[in-house]
Order: sequence, then C-alpha cells, then structure tokens
Amino acid sequence: MMIKNDIIKKDDFRLASLETVKQVKNLLTKLLDSKLVFKYNNSVDNASLIDILRICKEYSNKNPGALSNVILNTVYDSEKLVPGSGFIALLAFCEIFPKYLKHCYLNNIAADSNSLECNIYDGLNNILKYSRRVNSKTAFNAIRKLVRDDEILALLKEALSLSGSSGNIEISKTENETTVEKNIGYRFYVKPDVIFLSSVNYKSISLIDCKIAIVDGFIENFSEISSIVEHAHKELKPCVIFARGFNEEIAASLSANYNAKIVTVIPVTVNFDEIGANQLVDIAICCGTDIISSLKGEQISKLSWQNLPVIENIVFDRKFLNIQNTTSIERCTRQKQRLLEKLYEEQTKSSNDEVSNMQQKIFNERINSMTAVSTNIKIGKNLKNLQGLKYDRACKTIELFNEISRWGLIDLKACKTNNAFFEKITSKIIDSQIDYFPPRAIAAGIKVAISNSKNMSSVGAWIKNEAA
Repeated sequence: MMIKNDIIKKDDFRLASLETVKQVKNLLTKLLDSKLVFKYNNSVDNASLIDILRICKEYSNKNPGALSNVILNTVYDSEKLVPGSGFIALLAFCEIFPKYLKHCYLNNIAADSNSLECNIYDGLNNILKYSRRVNSKTAFNAIRKLVRDDEILALLKEALSLSGSSGNIEISKTENETTVEKNIGYRFYVKPDVIFLSSVNYKSISLIDCKIAIVDGFIENFSEISSIVEHAHKELKPCVIFARGFNEEIAASLSANYNAKIVTVIPVTVNFDEIGANQLVDIAICCGTDIISSLKGEQISKLSWQNLPVIENIVFDRKFLNIQNTTSIERCTRQKQRLLEKLYEEQTKSSNDEVSNMQQKIFNERINSMTAVSTNIKIGKNLKNLQGLKYDRACKTIELFNEISRWGLIDLKACKTNNAFFEKITSKIIDSQIDYFPPRAIAAGIKVAISNSKNMSSVGAWIKNEAA
C-alpha cells in the first residue's frame, strides 16, 4: 500500500481549526443545555459533563483531523491529572486557542500571548481563593448536577451507605444484573502462580485457619519449602506462600498435590513491578509476619512452620485474594494512614502540583488494600448497549466524589474575578444550573488548555498521511 503525504498549509490549518472550534462550541452548548444524547442501537441516554472524553472520542471519529485529535488529547491529558477537569479544559481551549492563533497570524505572538497568559493565571489564582471544604450533602448535590444520571447516583449512594466513610468502592462489569455488594477483608490483586493456575480449575478457593509464608525472592528448589509442605500434609492445614516467583516444577508439583487433595499449599507470585514492589510489605503487615529476604542472605529453608502466622480466612477469586483476619485491623489502619500521609506529601512537593498518574494508581491500590471494608458496584449486562457508558460514568463519579471529599468545591456564584475570560467561562457553567465546581479540576483544565493552545497555534504546517 502506498502512502500519500499532503501538506496542510498554515492558513488552511487556521481556517479549518476555527471551523472545528466553532463545531465544538456548539457541541458544548448542547451539552450544557442537556440537548446532547448518546444513541447505541436502540438505547438512548442524555450526555453529561463527565462524559466529555467519550463525547470527544466520538467527535474525533466522525470528524478526523489535526485539531480534533488535539481536542481529544486536551481532554484526555486533563482528565488524567484531575477527574472532572476535561470539560473545563475543552471549554477553555475553545476560548484561548483562537486568541493564540490570532496573535500568531498577526506575528505578534510573544507580547500578546504572554499578556493573555498572565491575565488568565491572575484570574485563576483569584478564583482558587474561593475554594472551600464541603460536607457530604453539598458534595453529593454538586455531583448530581455534573453527572445527571439518577441510576448511577443511586448506586453510589447505596455503596457509600454499605462501605461507610472509611470504606473503599470498586467498579466492575458483570454478565448478570447490576448490583452493589459489600466485601469484608483486605483485598490484594495478586493470583496463584500461572503454572499452578493452568492445571487448577476454580472459581473461588476459601482457606480457613491458613498458614502464611512471605518470601522476597525466587523459590528455585523444592528443598527450600519441603519442610512447610511436610507440616501442611501432616497437620492437614492449608498454607499460602507469597514469593517473587517459583520454579515451574515446584508450581506443577503443588498443583498436582492440590488437585489430588494430598496437601493444600498454594504458591502466589507477586511480581516485582510498580505495583508489586511494595505489595509484599503490605501483605506482611496485614498478616502480621516478617518477610524472608534472600537478598539479605536469609535462607528460605529456615522458615519455621510453628512461627508462621495463621489467618482466619483467605479467599482466592480469579482476579484477587481477600484476607479476613481480626488481628489485622489495627496494623492495616496504621499502614493506611502512613500511605495517605505519603501520598499527600508527594502531592504537595510535586513541581507540577500533581502526582503522576502511575504514582497515584500505586498509592490508591495500596491504600485500598489496607481498607477493611469495600463495596463493589457491578454494572450488569441488563443495561445492554449502555453498559460501557454506565461503567465509565460510575468510575468517573467515584473519582469525582473522592476529589471533592478531599479538596472541596468552589461556589462559582460567589466568585468575583473582574476577569472577562473567567466571567465568560463561569457564566456558561452557572447558566446550566451548576453552581459548584472542584478547584483542582478548574486549575488543571486551564493549565492544559493554555499549554495545548500555545503549542498548536505555533505550528507552521501539517503533514497529512493518506493511503494512495
């Protein structure tokens, strides 16, 4: 297949960009006026502000082009930083980008652009002063106007009542009906070794009064764990061994013994990746035991069966394991508090005012694992073509609730900015009956909009690739 390259000249790009901005503005007006809908086959649902990424994806697919991709990236980049900021980023981009484009076209980009940027940041600093912590009722009312989906809000309300203020809420899809389920215990997203899994067919494994061994290293020889296996067999007591990996023959042998009901010793591999690096520490704290480290010269074979802790109940699902142990509560609560303090420290010292997406994910998963009560909102197949949309909304609603609970809201009606740009932005939001907005979402959206507007307005020409 031949590829044909066409040059899109600067003037052509400018005209096409302004037309795209006009279309997107009309799209945003429909969204704010609740006149934008999603239609998937025979299923129809009104679009809401938290659907902005999905809206931009669909717009980009229908209107391929340089700027439609930039618009999609603007929303994506912003949402990656702070939930709820994508809408602000797009709204601001549509106002800022044409101004930068005009300055560039008039060859006066430096002076006017700097003045424009300073004016916007002055207004931003002023509006952020109105940020206030709010109670759960105010937070929920604000989310109601941003989400505009009573079904998702009802699920959130039920999940919050089940999990409590310190609980964790997870979202998943299911082939069955939509439900909200409460889980008691500490959940870790680790699974038995892949060789063990390949020959053991199960939906769920529940082990009562289970011994636990944790090894920060690779178990190469069966002799290293032979004593544990022998005691497990003699006392008819189950045992789970956490390690960085297992020799294939060891995992195969343990799976054969498990299937034959000779001995229940389950090997669990905790990978040494971004998430797994500290996961062994959290599991050890939860189980109240020390980690045997081969890197420190400690011998795995010296593990004493009598000294291994006993866990009341450990349940293996196909995706995670759940540890239930009453003696874990105090230890896990202290570890959760340490992780929350560490996350806050990382957020406050970050040069970009934001922890990276990966760091945030790592901290959140570790904090969730140290939470004793969790609730799972399962988005069911009964929603048919809307399952994907409802799943995305549920995830974003939880993120938004966490954001507002921690950082508060800004009462847009109370803001006095004396800034034309912000008066235009806030009046559009207020006119759609949205009075409150998360402060970090406003800040992140504005910053991303300015950055992408500056970059795009200075492009000299575009190369368009097409199949010949």
